[in-house]
Amino acid sequence: MYWKSQSWPFHVRLKVVQCIMEPMILYYLPLLPWTKKALNSVLQPLRYLLWKKRDKMGITWVAWNHLATPKRLGGVGILNLSMHMMARRFSLLQDMCSNSQPWISIVKYFIENKGLTHGRTTIKASWWQLLNGCISLRIPGSSCVQHLVTSWQEALLLCVWKPSSSREHCNSLQKELLVSSRLLCWPGKERLRSQFNRLFRLGVKEVGDIVEVPSQRILEFTEARQLLRIPPNYGFIWQQLQNIALMQGPLPLQTGEQPWIDWSLRGQTPLLQVTTNLLYHCSVESLGWLSSKAEEEWKIHKSDHGWWQILQRSWHSKLPLVAKVFIWRVLIGGLPLGLALKRRGLATGTCFFCTVQMEDSTHRFIQCPIACQIWSYISQIWQVLSRSYLTPRQWVFAQFTQVDSKSEMEIVFLFLRYWGLRHNWNMRNAFVFDGRHGVKAYLRKLKGVLMWQFSLLEQVEILSSVECSSCLLAIQHVPLPM
Repeated sequence: MYWKSQSWPFHVRLKVVQCIMEPMILYYLPLLPWTKKALNSVLQPLRYLLWKKRDKMGITWVAWNHLATPKRLGGVGILNLSMHMMARRFSLLQDMCSNSQPWISIVKYFIENKGLTHGRTTIKASWWQLLNGCISLRIPGSSCVQHLVTSWQEALLLCVWKPSSSREHCNSLQKELLVSSRLLCWPGKERLRSQFNRLFRLGVKEVGDIVEVPSQRILEFTEARQLLRIPPNYGFIWQQLQNIALMQGPLPLQTGEQPWIDWSLRGQTPLLQVTTNLLYHCSVESLGWLSSKAEEEWKIHKSDHGWWQILQRSWHSKLPLVAKVFIWRVLIGGLPLGLALKRRGLATGTCFFCTVQMEDSTHRFIQCPIACQIWSYISQIWQVLSRSYLTPRQWVFAQFTQVDSKSEMEIVFLFLRYWGLRHNWNMRNAFVFDGRHGVKAYLRKLKGVLMWQFSLLEQVEILSSVECSSCLLAIQHVPLPM
């Protein structure tokens, strides 16, 4: 029997992408060209499988960069291939810098004698000056080495420069090329790039050129104008260079033997000890989107760790995958609600039941009268079981911590929470697409689904027979709201 992929549920397509398609791509990834165009052509079938509808590309409700992050950062654990390739190239180049094989010496000689281009300027730079640079210096005729160096520079953006406490083993980086200095990172640097190129042509080619060697004193702008014939309107540029030199301080210079001794990742790990796995996780953490996305959806201010505490309660539970993925989509705003449809010009954005308020996540799952009736019924069942009544907001954000995370009551709480969210969404879709508005009929259906669910949990031995019997008695005891 032939199954079309658009007939698969979202969680099944997500698992196919994560467990089948991505490992196949990783197997053949080293054979592909190292360009973003080639990587995008590989990622396009994955996005198409995940979001396509009726043989055409559907609406992307969650960005791919959000999906391709670990679960603790708000994603679903799909590997970020661009970050993965950057980390692997970093390890390769790190190995090239630490070994002395003949082919590595040929690559270095080729780069240093070929010359680097920045715009229309050709720069003669050493291998170490190229790697320490923060701007894109093009290497003519060598695209592979160009991608290696670009990945290395992207990794350096995640690092912090901290001079060593010992004056004999520190690297002040005062000998960097001016046009490729990683320390020139203040706002508006792109607007001032042409003036720095002019300084480069006038003779200020390195940051150390503005420091007087015997006394380690920084040259004043008036002295620089007399020595280098710098125009009078370059005072602001010179002030920025003075700030950089003051930040470095009069430290002795280190040669190319250990050029990154003062760079560290995450503040503690030296750059020369960074592994591919550590660099990948640091680069993915730098994306940081969970708190901003969830705050925009729910109007609640929490940190990334605060939202992860809500998400991990379902990810680390015994819920089936379909329930975990659905709760994740609810919390991060990955469902086609009225407000999201209005942004794309597909609906008015108002609630289909109230026809007055905008249908966002807060209204759909907490404030809507239909949602309040569902949560009221589930709260009465929970009150019989645990003698505590929860509000709709406490159900949605799992704000109940009076049970052990591994107890059977925790399993009951999570299943009741999932079916409350799922039935709310199903009732909304039935009204939108089928025109059915029987709230009481759907509550009777919810009662039958809960009885079936807890009977099934007893059969698969997730809950004990005593706990399942008490749940079934509570469901039968609580009357349906009128």
